[in-house]
Amino acid sequence: MIGRKTYIDFLIAAVAVLVAALPFFAMRSAIDQHAGQRAHLQLSNVTDRMITHADGVLTEASDLLSMLSSRVGNVCDQDARATLINAIQQTSFVRDVLILQDDGTLCRKQEQATAIALPIQFRPVRSSAFSLGVMTSPQDQRSTAALVLKERDRQLFAILVPDALRLDIVPVEWRGDAVGAIQLDDGAMIGRVPFMPGQQIRPDIAGETVSALSASQTFPVNAVLHLPWSTSRESKSSLILFVNIGGIGLGIVFVILVFSLLRRPVNFETAIERGLRRREFVPFYQPCFSAATGALVGCEVLIRWIKPDGTVVPPGMFIQKAEETGLAVPMTIQLMEKMRDEMGPLYSARPELKLAVNLFADHFNDMSAVESVKDLFANSPIRFSQLVFEVTERYPLPNLNRARTAIAGFQELGCRVALDDAGTGHGGLTYLQKLGMDQIKIDKIFIDSIVDGVAAVPIVDSLIALGHEMNLEIVAEGVENVVQLKYLKARNVDTVQGFLFAPPLPFEKYSRLVQEMIPVETPEPAAPRKLRKAA
Repeated sequence: MIGRKTYIDFLIAAVAVLVAALPFFAMRSAIDQHAGQRAHLQLSNVTDRMITHADGVLTEASDLLSMLSSRVGNVCDQDARATLINAIQQTSFVRDVLILQDDGTLCRKQEQATAIALPIQFRPVRSSAFSLGVMTSPQDQRSTAALVLKERDRQLFAILVPDALRLDIVPVEWRGDAVGAIQLDDGAMIGRVPFMPGQQIRPDIAGETVSALSASQTFPVNAVLHLPWSTSRESKSSLILFVNIGGIGLGIVFVILVFSLLRRPVNFETAIERGLRRREFVPFYQPCFSAATGALVGCEVLIRWIKPDGTVVPPGMFIQKAEETGLAVPMTIQLMEKMRDEMGPLYSARPELKLAVNLFADHFNDMSAVESVKDLFANSPIRFSQLVFEVTERYPLPNLNRARTAIAGFQELGCRVALDDAGTGHGGLTYLQKLGMDQIKIDKIFIDSIVDGVAAVPIVDSLIALGHEMNLEIVAEGVENVVQLKYLKARNVDTVQGFLFAPPLPFEKYSRLVQEMIPVETPEPAAPRKLRKAA
């Protein structure tokens, strides 16, 4: 008969063996599951950004057609064609506009134009008179999209630039295996991704895949991306080897990790609030340079969360949570206070230098942000004219009228306002026309398209042309090589920033850079006078 103590010891030993052996049996499944979830999350982020970009492009096209509907009548004369040309030049992604009367009369920007094959089938846009179709360019056989506005006796077509809807941001490590597309909701292909000139894109994927699908809530467009399951778990073999070698040790680590994770759930909002109280959010400064002369013209202020143990939390892990909880506003104020205290003497002696600060949508709901800036910098060595506030296009502003009032308030102080991430999301031309911007910043995802041997990058060229047309200062972000710099310089971009020049720097390193590039002479102290000896 087994005694009670022996029975308990046996159970404890059995549990210990199971816990120690658990990694051997569970790790392979956990690795596969983790790899699949991570790949799906990354794919979803890519398809979401593709749809955000497509919505922005199609909104621009629909706004254009709505405007032309009221301005161009049924007579296709010189004035009508001039109106079409002027309207097209104000857009970033529309290549041509056609007005087709019911009697077959066609009006275009050129009086004598080449033939064009319009799409046969269109997909309707929800709750509107618009439809969207796919057509093939007769010049290069590339697919593009066409938006049509149907009226009583005519149709207005907006022909998009080829590949305007295709935002190719597939991660580099997946470009040889991933297969995806931007397409109509009936499956009609608009563009394949990834796009690799000179290489054959895989037509399909055999076997198990990880997939993501994002659909527009406004237009009949969706983005889909597939990745072979084997690609998502390439690191599996090395991890399994590690498990086999350190089985017992990993079993112990597993127990400790489980207990530490289950001890108390982490409240990230509370962690951010605690970080604000401890003033753990600090500014880093990424230098900006004149594209023409290479002179230092200022910097963009970027936030970093540095914990007491030295751990640096990436902005991507806390910015969205801060916006959702309303903590982004006090976080920005704290950032500007630190920036003011650090940069005051340095910028006071160099009034030509600029400081660019990112603001969030909540900052433009009322005039409180303007009042905060006034209070922070009214008696500061930093001048209002040295401040630039950036409005991102990635997320929509809830109320354009209130946002315009706030932007006007900043400009009345002498500050400048920039449209950040231009071309990547909401607003686009609407923001530039209605909000009265001073600068336009071209996002890194478009600058990455500038590679050696490419003569033109349509989206970059369109944004630059738009900036020149609207007399805006043009800033290019994420410049990482000389090829990109030469391309932007040749097109009269004003300012560049990126790792080609310098990463975001802590104050000490940025201050040293400023003093080396823009030294300020200080008067030498007068020599002490010699005293005469008494006679």
